[in-house]
Amino acid sequence: MRKDLRVIDGGDDEPFEDLESADRATAGQSRARRTGDEFVESVYKYVESAGARIARHNHRIAGEVDVDARIVGENDRPYWLLAHGTIDDGPRAGLRRTDTVLKTIGAAYLLSRQIDRLPVILIASHLPSPRSASGRQLAGARLLFWDVIASPGDLAGRHRLQAHLRDPEPQRPTNVPWMCAGVRKKELGIGQMAFEQGDEDA
Repeated sequence: MRKDLRVIDGGDDEPFEDLESADRATAGQSRARRTGDEFVESVYKYVESAGARIARHNHRIAGEVDVDARIVGENDRPYWLLAHGTIDDGPRAGLRRTDTVLKTIGAAYLLSRQIDRLPVILIASHLPSPRSASGRQLAGARLLFWDVIASPGDLAGRHRLQAHLRDPEPQRPTNVPWMCAGVRKKELGIGQMAFEQGDEDA
């Protein structure tokens, strides 16, 4: 074993630095899956504490798209729940990656095509910045989502989630930050597609 490597006792696991490149990629993917699974578990607790009952976990709809849960609020309103994120922080965590946002948009689109479609609530560990490409992508697909909320640290989003799950007649939000990336005039009424775009990214 190389003397310049510092070995952290991990039971029978090999030190990450000693793995061949293909093995390192596999190990990295495995770690990502574990942290992703941990985040989904934390989202279950998060929505339950806000007033949701999880009616079904890890459900595949029509053989096309996976949802993390079907949830029902204290007001008996059902929603599809999508969760994307990690328990770790980082510049590309959560919805800060364009490929993650596009994957999520694709799932929401397929859900919107179902006969028994439900509103989609997306919980993410991190939201993209409004001026980023991923922020613009998410805002451009805003009609596919009932709401997008960060967990933790999004107090306004937490209050909105509680309203979605507890109000007798929950209202879809308008003009919240995740909807407004690249928009000068915040004319984002429900079902309204016409709005004025801001400047393109440099």
